[in-house]
Amino acid sequence: MAFLVRLLMSAAALFVAARVVPGIRLGVGDRLNTPSDWMTLLVVAVIFGVVNAVVWPVVFWLTLPLTLATIGLFVLVMNALMFMLLRSPVRWSCPS
Repeated sequence: MAFLVRLLMSAAALFVAARVVPGIRLGVGDRLNTPSDWMTLLVVAVIFGVVNAVVWPVVFWLTLPLTLATIGLFVLVMNALMFMLLRSPVRWSCPS
């Protein structure tokens, strides 16, 4: 049940990001009109959840000294790297 809630929360956050942030598109046009677009949203949410559950903690612990040295600001860089990691498998059209 917790997995489903996290999946829906990730999907909602990605939906809002696709609506608010220019350059992030999950569907063919500006809206999610077809069932295929909604499936894309769910697939992106699953991939996002897996990356956050598996890759992010490993990267966090490996870069902990740098994070402490920058008083936590390096976490922003790590989040940007996680989005870049997701960019190619999901094929978001993010501005370069």
